[in-house]
Amino acid sequence: MISKIRCSNEIGVVVLLLWSAAPSTAAPLPEVPVTRAPAIFVAEFQDVGAPECGAPRSAACTIPVRVRVTRILKDRDRLGLSPCEVEVNLVRWPLRDGEAPVTWWSGITPRRGARYLILSSGRGSLAEMIENPGSVNPISDQEDPVSDAELILRVAGQPLQGQADAIAGEISASAAIHGRILSEYAAALLDDASQSESSLLAGALVTSGGGAFSENGKEDLLFRVAAPNGLQGGVPENRLRVFVGLVARYFVLEGAKVPDTGLTRIQRVIVQSYFPRMLGSERERAAWRMEIRGAIAESFRVKCSALAGSAEVPAEFREKIGQFVASLGLR
Repeated sequence: MISKIRCSNEIGVVVLLLWSAAPSTAAPLPEVPVTRAPAIFVAEFQDVGAPECGAPRSAACTIPVRVRVTRILKDRDRLGLSPCEVEVNLVRWPLRDGEAPVTWWSGITPRRGARYLILSSGRGSLAEMIENPGSVNPISDQEDPVSDAELILRVAGQPLQGQADAIAGEISASAAIHGRILSEYAAALLDDASQSESSLLAGALVTSGGGAFSENGKEDLLFRVAAPNGLQGGVPENRLRVFVGLVARYFVLEGAKVPDTGLTRIQRVIVQSYFPRMLGSERERAAWRMEIRGAIAESFRVKCSALAGSAEVPAEFREKIGQFVASLGLR
């Protein structure tokens, strides 16, 4: 039963929480939003009012929304959060080219029936957490952040190897399509766990190909495993094998083409960002030669040959593909 009157942290329904208190300090926790957030819940927009905007047009708009909170996944501070309905005012600022949204709601158009996984940034009422969230994650047929958050909360109390192995098993065996929440957590586990502790996870991320993650999830995972390690520079050994494996496997995937490029979205990212980078890193190309062999190496060579010879692909992209292939001696 969901209260239709108000959201209260003192009055509520008994709710089964996946995480109702901070886990034991004996269990290491990767620093990701799901483990940091004091509260996590599912919100569904029931009614969206007309925006009230200031003048001039560059000013913020305030949009009244009636929200139904349907599930509480986490209540770390034991505030007594429970399902209910609440009226909120969402502030949206105009988006400008090249600028990050001022608020989480600035990049989202509120629509009736839309569902979100919301991670709080601090304590307060559910209304305050919705109006000033730590992050907002749309729920759709293409990506279900709720399942990813549930998985993380279930395994977060285990030792690092237990966490890594559990995520590896889910990626390998589940038919679910995972998104940015899980890609961030998986990359954090590669950093925090030793190479032996994360070996199953590294293998699962690579061998799952593109089937385990959404388009957003694939881009995010590739970005995170490719990130240099602080002041030391270079991709840590733990992530290097995963990085080159994902580049090869994501590049050969079929999919919808980005207009005027002849490439899929993930192919364009790889050609623009990662081929030029690997051209400048003998270490990364050496890792490629070590890891990318057999059928996947041949599939990659064939795909590169086809794209480099395609009139649909702009000349600048064909040139970058050709340069990278030549650097590996694949012609």
